[in-house]
This record gives sequence, C-alpha cells and structure tokens, in this order.
Amino acid sequence: AVLIALALCGILVYVLNGQSYLDNDETSIKEVSRALSTPTPTYANGGPNVIYIQHESLSGSILLNTMKGKTSAPFFHYHMANDPDFYVFEHHRTGSGNTIDAMPSLMTGCLPYTEKGIKYAHAKGRSIGYEFAKNGYSTASFSSRTMDEDLITGRYRMLYDILAGGMDKVEEATRNKKLKLDNAQGSSDGQMLPLFEDWLAGLAQQEGEENPTGEGVVKKPFYAQFYNFNQHYPYLDMSSKKMKRSESLGDKYYSSLRATDEFLKSLFGILSRTGQLENTIIVGSGDHGEDPFKRRYARLHVLNSHILHAAAYVYYPRFLMPHEGVAERLRRNTQQLSYTLDVYPTIRSILYGVSGADNSDFDDPNPLSDPDTAASKGCLTGVDLTSVDIPEDRVVLAMNLASSQMSQARRFLQLYGLITKDSALYHRKDRTPFRELKQERNNEYVLEFDSCTQSTTSLCMTKVTDDIQEYFRRTIVWLRKEDNVFFGKDVQNSELVKFFVGKIGGETAMSKTKEAMEIEHVMAMEEDNPVANVNETSMENLAAIVEAQDITDPLPDHSSKGSLLGLIRSAQKKMSWRTHDNPSCDGIFLYMPDMSASIENQLNNYILASMMATFMNLSMVIKNAPTDSEGIESSSPLGCPKDGKKTLPPVLSSLMKPPRWLSSKCPVPCKKTHGYSDWKNLRHAVCENDNGRQSKVFVMGGGETRDYFEKHFKGLMLQRPSPVARDWALRLRAMGKEADVFAQLNGEQIWDFLGALVARSNLLQFQPWILADVASYIKESQLPVDATDIWNGVKSGRTWDLDAIQIESGNELLHDAETNRIPLQYYLDRFECTDGKPPKRVYIATSDPEGVKEEISTIGQKCPKGQYRIGCSTYGFYFNRVPPNDGTSCDAFYSRFIVDIAHFIIFS
Repeated sequence: AVLIALALCGILVYVLNGQSYLDNDETSIKEVSRALSTPTPTYANGGPNVIYIQHESLSGSILLNTMKGKTSAPFFHYHMANDPDFYVFEHHRTGSGNTIDAMPSLMTGCLPYTEKGIKYAHAKGRSIGYEFAKNGYSTASFSSRTMDEDLITGRYRMLYDILAGGMDKVEEATRNKKLKLDNAQGSSDGQMLPLFEDWLAGLAQQEGEENPTGEGVVKKPFYAQFYNFNQHYPYLDMSSKKMKRSESLGDKYYSSLRATDEFLKSLFGILSRTGQLENTIIVGSGDHGEDPFKRRYARLHVLNSHILHAAAYVYYPRFLMPHEGVAERLRRNTQQLSYTLDVYPTIRSILYGVSGADNSDFDDPNPLSDPDTAASKGCLTGVDLTSVDIPEDRVVLAMNLASSQMSQARRFLQLYGLITKDSALYHRKDRTPFRELKQERNNEYVLEFDSCTQSTTSLCMTKVTDDIQEYFRRTIVWLRKEDNVFFGKDVQNSELVKFFVGKIGGETAMSKTKEAMEIEHVMAMEEDNPVANVNETSMENLAAIVEAQDITDPLPDHSSKGSLLGLIRSAQKKMSWRTHDNPSCDGIFLYMPDMSASIENQLNNYILASMMATFMNLSMVIKNAPTDSEGIESSSPLGCPKDGKKTLPPVLSSLMKPPRWLSSKCPVPCKKTHGYSDWKNLRHAVCENDNGRQSKVFVMGGGETRDYFEKHFKGLMLQRPSPVARDWALRLRAMGKEADVFAQLNGEQIWDFLGALVARSNLLQFQPWILADVASYIKESQLPVDATDIWNGVKSGRTWDLDAIQIESGNELLHDAETNRIPLQYYLDRFECTDGKPPKRVYIATSDPEGVKEEISTIGQKCPKGQYRIGCSTYGFYFNRVPPNDGTSCDAFYSRFIVDIAHFIIFS
C-alpha cells in the first residue's frame, strides 16, 4: 500500500531538483530557529511586538522562481520549507512599479485611482506607525535610504512622513554620521541591525530604571519599521572587490539578495538572543518587484511579470494568534493571489488583536476598512490576510496615477493592470516605445506569472486574443459583483474599470459574458445534490444520489504551450461542460471497483486507477455495481445487512467523494447501449453518447488495476526524460514550478512527489458521515491529538509530534513464532534516541494490544505517567481499540471498517 501511504501523507517537502538549498553553515541557520518550548509572552495593551520591513524592489518571482534566487537566499528558503510559523505569499502582486505609488500603498493602505486618493494617501498622519504610537507602543524607524532633501522636500517628499512620522526614534545616514553610503542613496541594510539591537537594549534599560524590582511590570511592546534599500537600483554589491567592473546588473541583484537574506538571518538572531523572537510578529513586503536582466533599466518605464510580482512574508508564532484558524487561513492564502495593499490591514488586525476574527463588532475608525468608503476617497484597498479567505478568482488592479503626476518625465506614462493569480491584462501608453521589452507606445499585452518567470530572459508576454478577452471579461464580472468585499461601488464604476472594459470588447460583450455565467451558475445549482443528512435518507434515494455524484468539476486543460493557454481553455470549459459539445467526455477512463476486496485494496486500486487516468489525460468516471439482482455479495466491506443498525450502500462512493475535477463532470458513457454487465466484459470501446458525440472508453476493473499498473504503466511513469511528465503533474493540480521539478525527478523521488500531489489534490476525500464515526473512534483511543486536528493537518501539510507503528504478522524472517507477529523492539530500534528530549509519543495499531503491552513491560522500565524507558529513549504508548470480532454482524463489520479508516488517517 505504498501509494496509499503516500497519498495520505500530508507532509509536503520543499524539493528543488531533489535538493535542499541551505547555507553551507547549516548549523547557524538552525541555531536561529526557535526552541521547541513555548514561553509565556507578556504584552501591553494586548499586543505583541511588531516589526514591519519594507523592501525596496524585492521581486518575488526572482526570489522564489529562479534557481539563482533560491540559492542566494538559503535562510529564507529554509524557513519557508521548515518553519510552520513562517508564511511566504507566493502570488503577491504590487499596485505599481514606482515607489511614489507603491510605498504609500504599503504604509497607508491606499493606492490612489483618483486625484482625491492622492491627497488622502499623501496627507500627514496616515502611516501605520502613528497608530502604533497612539496605542502605547515604543516606536522606531530604521531607514537604509538616506532621508536627504529629495525625500524631505523634493519629488519623494510623500515618503518622509510615512518613514519618520509617529516614531520615538529615527535612524538614517543624515542623522547618524557613522552610517556610510553603500549604494547611491542608501546604506547597507545590515548597518541598521546593531542600531536596532542598541535600541532594544535601551528599552530594557529604561524599563528597569522605571521599576527596578520588576514587580507588576507589564512589558511595553515595540513597533520597529525597516525601510531596506539594498535591492534598489543600482543594488548592493556583496561580491569580492576583485569582481570585474563589467559585472551585470543581474549579478548585482543576486548579490543584494544574499545581503537581504543575511539581514533576515541576523534579525532573527538578535530577536532570539534578546528573548524577543517568540513575542514578535514580523511582516515583510517588497513595495514592487524588479527586472535588472534586460539590456535597459525597465521598471520606471514599463510593467512586466518580475516587476508586478513583489515578495511578501509573515513570521507569526502560532501561540500569539488570538483566534483559531488564523494559521490555516494564512497558510491557504500563501497560495492565493495577495496584494501589497493587503499588508496594511493585516498589520492593523495584529495591532488591534482581531486577527482571524469576524470583525463586524470591531468599531474601526479607519475609513479604509470599508471598501465603499475607501472607494469614495479615491483609494484602492486590500484585505486582512488573517481574516479573509482569498478566493481563487480574485482580481487586483495596478495604476501609476500619483507617480505620473509628480514627475515631469512621467506625466504621459500610463501603466495600468488588471491582474489575476496567473496573468495580467496590461496597458502601456507613453510617447516612446520600449524596444527592449517589445512594448509599443499605446498597446495592451498579457503578462504570464509563475513557471514562466523561472527564466529571466523570457518576456512572459503575449498579445490579447479573443479567448483572452473572454477570460478577462469574466474577471471584471467578478470585480463588479454586488457582494464583492474587495471593491467599493465607486471602483466598480470607475474610469479605470471602464477603460479595461473598452479594451476587451465593451459593455455589450460584458453583458453576454455575464448572462452566460449566470446560466452556468443556475444549472450548477440545479444539478448539485448534496447529502444533507444520511440518517434521514432512504437506501434507495441514497444510492441514486451517490450515482449522481459521479458527475463532477472540469479538469483544467494544461498543455506544454504554457499555463496561460491552459487557463483560457479551462475558462472555455466552464462555459461548455453542461452543453452537448463538451470535448472532455470524448475520452473516458471507466473505473469499476471490485466491491468484494478489502478496504485497503479498494483505496489502493482507486489511487492507482486515478494515476493511470490522469497519466493518459482521460476523464475518470466511476461505475459502481448495481444494488439490484446484479448486486454484489453481502460480504462486501462496504455493504451491511438492511436489518443492521448501520447501513451503507455497497458502492465506493459511500466511503469517499472523488474530487470534482477528476471526471470533468462527465456522466457514465453510453447509458442507452451499455449496462454494467456490458462494461464488465469490455476493456476498450467506442460508443455513442446521448448527445450524439462518440466516446472512446478505456475500462478498468478494480481487481485488475494493480496488474495493469505494474505491466503497462509503471515503467512509463518512471521514464525520464519524459514528454508527458510535466503535463501529468499539472493534471494532478501541481503548480507550474512544481511540475517542472517533477519532470526532472527519478526513481523513488517520483513516488514521493506523487504522494504529496495526491494528498493535496483531495483524491482521498472521505464522506462526512464516515469522518464523524472515525473522529469518535480516535477520541475513544485517547490520543493526544484529536481527529479534527489530525485531518486538518493531513490537508494542510502540518505534522504532529506523534509517531505511529503498524505491527505486522506473517513475515517469516522477523515474526516471533509464539506471538506470530513482528516484535515491537524491531520497530523501536528504527527510532532515534531521545536522551535529553521530551518522551516520544507512539500510536500502535495491532490486533493484539494486550500482547504488545506485555512485551513492553518485559523489555522496558516503567516510568511515571504511564511511560516506559526502553534503551536510550522514553516512550508514551497509545493503542488502537480492537472492535468486536463476532462474525459478520453489521455492527461488527462496520466497526472494523471504521477502525481501518481511522488507521489510514492517523498514519497520514
């Protein structure tokens, strides 16, 4: 059951070509990481310490997607992969590539789309620092960018108040003559860290002087903001002085990335040394991205994928979170479309202690907290990433209004963007073209993100076609929805939105698209038929509902031509899947489960069938055995006598819900001409559906799945190089960069990666009534982790401090002749020694718990709290509950069935 174990394994390991990119001094990275113990924080006003880092020109696509970017930031990527409290937002977008627009957006939460918005964002007192000062925080600003005349009274004067306003202390080069300039207008970011540490020491000293005894003191929290300038042109060159002067800007940018990584590593080190790490939340974001790889400096003249993709991250210790669900929501939102304007409301939610809460009762005085009020003030705004679940179809906007008005050289430049997670509709207007990026004076383009940006030479840009216009019309329909919490009415009706409407067909085309989407929604609502309460549903109706549930969501059609084309085709399919012309149903993998097989075999065969179907790029439809005269034997693990207390229809769908994308919403093919018995005797067929289209059907019985896999598919799946491996991974819901990695793996690495993809894609999704009984069983087993936590951990990739052992029998070389099972000691010998560490908690699944307990008492020394010392380790053991073995009664049968499923979930 290798694939079963992999499929249920929720631990997603960050793999890059089979390697982990860590600093050579791996120990130094780990020394900075938190200890496992959880200290008790002390706050003032209910708030933790907060550090806010604004990174000039930090590109998320270069940092996250390019190989050099990953190797230049080992500390960052180590924590991204291993620290459960470190959240990296992988699809973060900026509202502008110009600092004049972008920095005020980060600090005030407002990106102006009207003249009124410019006045609001640039007014004194708007910066987030003022709010921390008003709430009793000690505040300090550390700016690597020199606060010279250009920033105080010149063209960048709107930055001065947001950097210095509300601050008890400000550190920068004109105030501190010890700071030297390292790149143009800035000092090395690292020069700020000793000053920050001195400031912390001064706060501690001041607190001690005010109350020498320390009795009754509630530590005053601090807010520190860093404006880091190393990534700004011409970048901080950390390379050797022997480096040739001809070193490219791209090389210098990677060099400055190493400096940024060292800054973060040192910052974590300072917080750890001073005992503040566990009491501190760190939020960092680029104001915009950067592209130093073209023959001419681009960012102030154009937009592209590297410039629009800013980097963003949050370090948020779980025990500081005031509400349940914050960690899970943040983790989910790292994979959704986030926005530089989201940073401001996220920090405010931390300040006011409402992270993750329903904020309807929070009397927020800030006008930007209401999208309609914000829109009336001329501001585009974001949302709190700890409290809002970002939807898949989110759209954000980019506009350079403020910078175009405040710079004489830029006053004719228009750079507008309508941005989704995968692509952006981008308009550029200027008096001159930008030949180096093949952008003309007044044109629209489509920019692609993610896997395309792994290359720094690719333009990741295509022309606007009719298909792409339809895709972006759908995004504007979403933007204009009445219940949209992301955009106020004034934005929905703004000249900016109308501008884009004009570029994709006008209001007439918009009306047709909206009407088509409304029809799709109504049809989907009519055909969805969920089971509300299985106990109140008759057996006959439940069987019919389960059969109907075989019709599920369309599979995105990804191709080697790029993720954007797959996205367009997916949007087209969403329009056509209900029609008679759905091409997804022309190729069907018809799976017929063997209902007399064991639970383990049924699940394993289902996973194998799913692997083969997705590998062949076929829509997989399950054909269950009928429950009438052709029905299956009563000994099926999923069937129960009708007079039993527990009843289940004897079909695979009674156990689990196949994901909606697997079948592409295709029904069982050719119902008029082929019944269950017909399909049972076929392996390949071409037949005509009710809609007149032909389907090519590949039929697979559950009992032969393993043989087909071993003989015909396993070798093909392991073949490298392979022309289909990348597309196969995309069909299993991999992201572009993950699919690229998968296509390069070999041997066992392929199965490990497949297991992670399967776990995340919800191929194994148990029915809710099954999970309810499994939860009761786990609770009765007195495990130190409850069922909900375990299952959520499986889906989110979180791991628990709990090991599990399945004690097997029947192994002639290892089993004990007297007990007919493998001795427990064999398994314990495979664990690392726990000397000096907390006891290891181990769940044991066995048919003979009393016998294993007797073995433990023989080989171990009993300790307090029911623990045992065995060898160099201390263990706490938890045992499965053995169900009654009274033959084939329904209750006993069902109990054994629930135990089997519980073991799968626990072992995940």
